[in-house]
Amino acid sequence: MIFIFIFLFFSLSFSKIIDHQIPSSAYLNNPLEIKVYTDYAPNEIVDFKLFYKTGNSEIFFQSDLNPLSNDFYSCIIPPDFLSEKYIEYYILLENINGNFLSIPSIDPYDVPISILIEEEVFNDPVENFINYDVNIISPQPNQKIEKEDLFIALSYFRMQDIDYSLTQVFIDDIDMSNSADVRATNLTLSETSLFPGDHEIKVLLFNSNGDSYEPIVWNFYILGDFEGMSTTYDGKIWNDYLINRVDSLKTYTNNTNLDFSFITDWANVKAKLKKSSLENNLFQARDRYLFDISLSDNIKLKYGDFYPNHSDFTVRGNRVRGFGFNYKSSKFQVDLISGELARAVQGNPLGDAVLISDYSTEYICQEFNDDECISGYDNDYVDISRSGYTFKRNISALRLGFGKNNGLNYGFSILKAKDDINSVNKNLNGAVISLPTDLDIFNDFNSDVFIDLNSDGLFTDGEPIYEDNNTQFQIDGSWDYDELIDIPSEFLTNTYSSNLITSKSSIYVEECQNLVDDYGLIDISLCNNDTYYDIVQYVWDIKVLNEKLENYLSDNYNLETDQGQVKILENQWDGDNPKDNIIFGSDLNYSTKNKRLKIKSSVAMSFINENIWNPVKSVNEFDTYSDDYTDCEFGTTYSNPELLSEDCTSSYQLGGCNPLEHYWHECRAYTYVDGEYDSNINAWQVKNDIEIQLSVLEQGIALDAIPDPESFEDIFHYNFDAVPAIPFYNLVQKLENEESLSFIDIFDSPEIAYNVDFSLKLLNNQIQFGVKKVGQSFNTLGNPYLQKDVKEKYFTDRIRLFQNRMFLTLKYSNIANGISDDSSSDSSEKYDYNISYYPGIDLPSFNFSYADYMRKSGESELYDLDINNDGLVDDNDILDTRLNTQTNNYNFSVNHNFMYLFDNNLTFTYYYSNKKDLIYEERGFIIDNDTGETIADTSYISPRSLNKNITINLKTKINEDWESVINYSNNFFDYAQKISDYYDKQKINSIGCSFNYKMSDKIQKIGSGINYTYADGSSTKYYQFSLQVFSEIVPVENMFINLSYNYKIKSVVSSTDYNNSLFKINLSYRF
Repeated sequence: MIFIFIFLFFSLSFSKIIDHQIPSSAYLNNPLEIKVYTDYAPNEIVDFKLFYKTGNSEIFFQSDLNPLSNDFYSCIIPPDFLSEKYIEYYILLENINGNFLSIPSIDPYDVPISILIEEEVFNDPVENFINYDVNIISPQPNQKIEKEDLFIALSYFRMQDIDYSLTQVFIDDIDMSNSADVRATNLTLSETSLFPGDHEIKVLLFNSNGDSYEPIVWNFYILGDFEGMSTTYDGKIWNDYLINRVDSLKTYTNNTNLDFSFITDWANVKAKLKKSSLENNLFQARDRYLFDISLSDNIKLKYGDFYPNHSDFTVRGNRVRGFGFNYKSSKFQVDLISGELARAVQGNPLGDAVLISDYSTEYICQEFNDDECISGYDNDYVDISRSGYTFKRNISALRLGFGKNNGLNYGFSILKAKDDINSVNKNLNGAVISLPTDLDIFNDFNSDVFIDLNSDGLFTDGEPIYEDNNTQFQIDGSWDYDELIDIPSEFLTNTYSSNLITSKSSIYVEECQNLVDDYGLIDISLCNNDTYYDIVQYVWDIKVLNEKLENYLSDNYNLETDQGQVKILENQWDGDNPKDNIIFGSDLNYSTKNKRLKIKSSVAMSFINENIWNPVKSVNEFDTYSDDYTDCEFGTTYSNPELLSEDCTSSYQLGGCNPLEHYWHECRAYTYVDGEYDSNINAWQVKNDIEIQLSVLEQGIALDAIPDPESFEDIFHYNFDAVPAIPFYNLVQKLENEESLSFIDIFDSPEIAYNVDFSLKLLNNQIQFGVKKVGQSFNTLGNPYLQKDVKEKYFTDRIRLFQNRMFLTLKYSNIANGISDDSSSDSSEKYDYNISYYPGIDLPSFNFSYADYMRKSGESELYDLDINNDGLVDDNDILDTRLNTQTNNYNFSVNHNFMYLFDNNLTFTYYYSNKKDLIYEERGFIIDNDTGETIADTSYISPRSLNKNITINLKTKINEDWESVINYSNNFFDYAQKISDYYDKQKINSIGCSFNYKMSDKIQKIGSGINYTYADGSSTKYYQFSLQVFSEIVPVENMFINLSYNYKIKSVVSSTDYNNSLFKINLSYRF
């Protein structure tokens, strides 16, 4: 049998990606694993690195991401880097074409991912404080008072066993006990030397046995003038200039940044400004600005570009340009966001911002012979649409918290994100519109479509015509309109441009005889079996300015706007539809005073409308949305045979019913006999029509049980593009059927997301376990990284031993994807074990990890189609999409500082990953129909893979001025079974060295490095040599200049050579 497959290459539609789920938590002085997904094959990756640093550091460290499988990579950030409040990182991939992809995708160096590090308490004895019973008289917690009104008073009269001789009083950690008046039932203190601003009081009480009560701590704020108040400021201004040359493409980037911090006793003000040369109205903003103001520990304001982190279910990891307000007290918290997630982009006027999106023809009959049309004409219609735009997306989010931050706290959240449909203009002046050559009305000047058998891009006599366009090729390859002068002049008048271009697609020819039979190929010797060939057509790309388009279409194609033949669309454009999203959520958190037990839980419900161009629906429109019965119910179906007759409901009052047909009147069904409309009383008379006694097949929802969407359209734009279409539909059905409901029914609803997380500190163990579920219909425009239709259960135990020198980590997780469809769900079970040992500064540190991943998905299903292409529809036509794999990963690394001739640091890493196909014996073989023998199925692509990697890095500090680095890596990877056409094997060896030298205090560093990479594999083979030079210069105090230049020569066997370079200069000044 001959198969011909035609492939159109839409590279933008199928571009490859990298993706990353931000870790939900990070712990102080604990290693942090970063996992990244990519659909790039290993042989397509030149470099894949993780860059990370502490929150206060200026320098990013880098480590290779090691493959866990053929599509997941991992790297562990050492615990030394999780020693401050934040850890920051970004991910960078370089592919074989010299292109770079990063996470975050915009400005990863300047705006990396930032994770808050949670503090752990281990090996500290639990202080058995005695609970106190006191009254704070003055000042009240968080009270704002004038300086002259300050008087500190605390009463503890209900505490009978106080040894007030041991009482201590601290203000701002300064011992003021000698100034305090301490009595048996209370204490007072008058202090006038404090400056305006925030202050803290701490009182320590003891009983007669010398046992300590829990410290009594509260804060207050002094108003007044700020004379004598401390004021500090600092800042940094810097500029990055980059020239990147990849193949023939050369790009320039210039970013200027300013960070400024102004700190007083009453307010902290931080400003961040960035001006980028990439700023362009055709894209989202690249410039950044932020003013971060802290008026106290309780009130924080943000204005500009910031990255709020309310929760996974509302907004997280998405830039907001607008205003943020945060207030917190001991019993109440407010977190408010108002701004935009995306600004309006009108589209490129010289691109496809305006286009002709549709063409149709209607036959207009001019003359009839009885009911038969004997003459007429075709009337053409075209639609003018917008494309390449982005709506302004507004966002508002609010969380109200009640209770203590470090105790029991309940929160309510709401998020509203909505596109502004008026932010994109219907008309775009100066836009250039290309007449689409794939529409029949505009293809008169196109050539015939031919199969290019000799692959020269030109028509050669004898090559078959794939599609006839009535513009016949001549023997010499010319055709009717191969020159601009051949086109009638009226079609070139008032045009913007006219260019001849070549349009290509592809065809796979299994047997050349098919071209003889179907396309008239004369000389079969020109063709080779099992070969891809280009399908070529020459087309004239004629462009017209938007302002002249209507006249142009009228003059040349008789398309008249006033006759409705040219329709300029007001909405329903070719680009993205405008959306509306609202989320309601709540959270309940609890923490013990010693923070050894923490419980975090949250639940959220989402509604999203995928197209708010469509109007808000009324409740009556629900009646026939999911069924054809006008029964005043949604989704109810019936088994009555009378309802199988013709439904004349739409015309029964106009006399449109025939006997035995049925109609619906006032929510009831009738079989028509002689009913009629009485115009005297303006009402329908049933007469002898027979009411059908309805037999319910499946119960739906009464319309009066559904809220009218028109009543809440200011809150949410509801129509049938909403997801879910009917909120909690299954629950409402149960109530209609008088069935009982449970909490499980609510939490299993597809529009619900929830998580429950327990954290327990027990001896040297940090135990964490919980469950997280995101329903199929849950959507949040505030968190683009949230994965839907998934449920995860997890357990983690982090153990510290030998005075925090050894760390043991045990992890288990069970992840089910596609939970809405049990038959085709994807489940993964993961076990991770990690041991890290850090014996001391001068001793080698070790890290060993082992992982066991099980993944199972898909199903084997029998179809009523010829799936196996044997010409029969039988029990062998099974579509098998099953996947069942087991992956074992081993990672061992050693890091050692030692003295041998010089100070050295050696890092050694070995990584091994083996992914097994557990159903290869079932899916990898078939029965030969001719011989009955079991043979290998070459059409099956096994997901098995093997990866091995060794990395050695030696850093040597020769003296105070000289340093050197030598690195070597060896990587092996293979994928699929060897007999498969998709089998791929790749070996990559890389060796490099660099040095740097400190010449003086002015020239802090100057250095150079070289690297040689050799790759050999079944799909590609290349050599790459790179040279790098760099320097760090300090011309004056607090001014720094960093220069670097990297040049790469890459030679790909049987392909194109690449000469790429990257030059970067950084100039900074601190003040």
